[in-house]
Amino acid sequence: MVRRPPRSPLSSSSAASDVYKRQYQRRVRGLATVSMRNTLVLLLALASSALAGPQLKAHPLLLLPGFASGRLRTWRDKYCKAELAGLELGGRGAGYKVGDAVWIDTPMIVAQRACFLKCMRLQNGTDPEPTDDGMGSCRLRADEGLDAISQLDPGIITGPLTDVWWTFIQRMSNEMGVAPEDGMVAAPYDWRLSPDMLQMRDNFFTKLRHLIEEQVLKRPGVDCGSRPDHCPGIVVVAHSMGNNVFRYFVEWLEADLGSRHYKKWLDRYVFMFAAVGAPWIGASEAVRSIFSGNTFGLPVSVAEARSMGSTFGSAPIMMPVGTPGEDPRKNSITQLRFDSPDGNGVFGAASLIEEDGPLSSLGKHGDHVGAMFHETVQGMKRDPAVDIYKLPERLPLKRIVCAYGVNRATEAGYHYTWDEEYKVPVLEEVIYEQPPSASAPLEWQQGLPDDLSHKSGDGTVNYASLAWCKRWLGSVANVTMIPEGALLESNATIKGRNADITDFSKRTAGIPANLYWESDTTTEEGDHQYTQVWEFENVEHRDVIKAPPFLKEFVALLASARNHYSEISHAQHNMGPLYGVETRKTLGGGQVPTTNAECTWDFSQMECAFQQYCNYDYAFGDLTLSQSCRLRKEVPQNTIPQAELQECTCASPCAAGFCKYSQHCKGAATQPFGPSNGFWGPCSPKTEQTDDQTGASDDVQTGASDNDQTGASDNDQTGASDVGSTLQIQLSACTEQLRAKQEQPDQQLCVQPAEGAVCSDLPGIICFEQSTVLTFGAFIVIALVLAISPLTSRT
Repeated sequence: MVRRPPRSPLSSSSAASDVYKRQYQRRVRGLATVSMRNTLVLLLALASSALAGPQLKAHPLLLLPGFASGRLRTWRDKYCKAELAGLELGGRGAGYKVGDAVWIDTPMIVAQRACFLKCMRLQNGTDPEPTDDGMGSCRLRADEGLDAISQLDPGIITGPLTDVWWTFIQRMSNEMGVAPEDGMVAAPYDWRLSPDMLQMRDNFFTKLRHLIEEQVLKRPGVDCGSRPDHCPGIVVVAHSMGNNVFRYFVEWLEADLGSRHYKKWLDRYVFMFAAVGAPWIGASEAVRSIFSGNTFGLPVSVAEARSMGSTFGSAPIMMPVGTPGEDPRKNSITQLRFDSPDGNGVFGAASLIEEDGPLSSLGKHGDHVGAMFHETVQGMKRDPAVDIYKLPERLPLKRIVCAYGVNRATEAGYHYTWDEEYKVPVLEEVIYEQPPSASAPLEWQQGLPDDLSHKSGDGTVNYASLAWCKRWLGSVANVTMIPEGALLESNATIKGRNADITDFSKRTAGIPANLYWESDTTTEEGDHQYTQVWEFENVEHRDVIKAPPFLKEFVALLASARNHYSEISHAQHNMGPLYGVETRKTLGGGQVPTTNAECTWDFSQMECAFQQYCNYDYAFGDLTLSQSCRLRKEVPQNTIPQAELQECTCASPCAAGFCKYSQHCKGAATQPFGPSNGFWGPCSPKTEQTDDQTGASDDVQTGASDNDQTGASDNDQTGASDVGSTLQIQLSACTEQLRAKQEQPDQQLCVQPAEGAVCSDLPGIICFEQSTVLTFGAFIVIALVLAISPLTSRT
């Protein structure tokens, strides 16, 4: 047997080295293949990204504030005399330096009231000239940026009180990803000036045009030159008088560019116009500001506010505008009864701005402030560019959203007399338009079209003025009516397609809910115009821009527009629709609940989430708030009966002066929680039933039962059951009780009740003596001091 000699260590290591070398080469080739594959994928991704361009951003936003909603700063020193309670004492006190905020600086208004009023005044519609006394004069200009309109007077106390836009700005930044100079800008202006003076002194409308173009064409991180489809038009959001300013801008633009070019400019640069709380045909409150003054909550007298306001060129912008065929006694949005030296007269909106109207008599009889107002109004009529008193037509924009609050008590009529000694009109009475659940339309508004008279305004602007934009919908439109909480007996969302606007308004008068109208009309040129009108129940004028239902719908609308814009070609961008309630929820990425389990309670808003689809509907056995949130039913609009609200009738015994009504009725309130869900209100004389179901006896005396007592006819007995009448009876009873207690201290309360109120049978009348209130207040203060003192003593 032949044995092989063993390999040397050198030959063994050489073989191993060959193996390792081959393995290494295979690994290198594999890694190289993977690396090349990854590189190709990366290059393809980069190429695809380059072809697709940057991710589409939200439409840029332009915010236009309203009257007194933008900060004003002085750019000239103004020295003030020392004051005491608004009286100048001489010498020098605090003053305004260049850059100081004048509107609004609360401490300066309180400490230097006379100086503030002088600083705010205009002279011949513009800045006053410096005086010869060396005290200087203010030269006010609008502040710049979003901060100028967010909180006018920042501070722990004053900040929330002067907040109009901050909540809106915060919501847009968080949910739409916009920021200053990157998708959201403000256009503050000197709201004291007339529109023509805004252009003449500040070149405002020219700057506004360039600002819009810059926001559309120069978005950060986007090359609009090579990818114009990634530079969508702007969304203009205006509030209150800002809508009148934007309307003036559009008409000024036509005069500046010409009819053909300005329409192309609007199509390219304005994607949508959101008109919030727009006084399309003025507001009655402007009449009071001119005749007797409006302080707007400032610590000044109405006479001082009236004198200051008479120098503002913007005062006539909010004056009511007459409707076609106006009769001040039948079909006017406002009514002025003026017992002047020229005789007693009744005036409507159209006659207020006439050359020989009621304003002319003010100056003629010695009211110099009224004469200044009259001259300003007549000067506005001579504006060469725009007729501000012409009934507004729909702006030539493709997409318009008109949003406002409704059913707040709103000033609609005034009665003035004449003070011969002081030569000024004296306010005797203010008449309010009320929600339909509280009263019928005012006598002089009953002749207005049904879609303009069946509700009340937002507390500042009359309903007929706010709802003027409903006329742009056409005769029919799609409508969605969504009750807030449990306001409808059925708690159902009512939907109608191609609903007759006038008929639907009649049928739903008095039913408190949020309404969303949607229409798509075609112009003579074949262009589509999309219009939506949003009405929010019981929302005040200043609060519409920050109301939760408005913000919820507006964010969904912007998100759906952005997402749809990214999916269509550039050629289709000008044809994109304005999505309705249902579509914008799904396209905007919003969640749409389909089962009761998906309806949950939103503790931040203290209501059921997804109010469009869910409502609070308590059922026996519910242990949590979320369990009581259930899907709304949907009811077609043709099943809605005529909504004729009846007098309130108690369905339960009176408890603490209140009872549960059998159905929604005039003056009914709502209790949205727990098994007491339903319609509640005071036990007024007509609400207490006399049968066994209510538990009330036949002997209960009512405040007014016969027509002789109420002065009402058989066909008109609504005044007897008004909630206001009941509260008046209770207030009178309290007054009589306290007077009786003072005259006869040894006897019990309610010995001499007011006529029409029986204290033993009408619970809920709670009367406190002043000493009782003071004692209780002192007890609360002592308790708070004792509770806080251990915390303050710690080091």
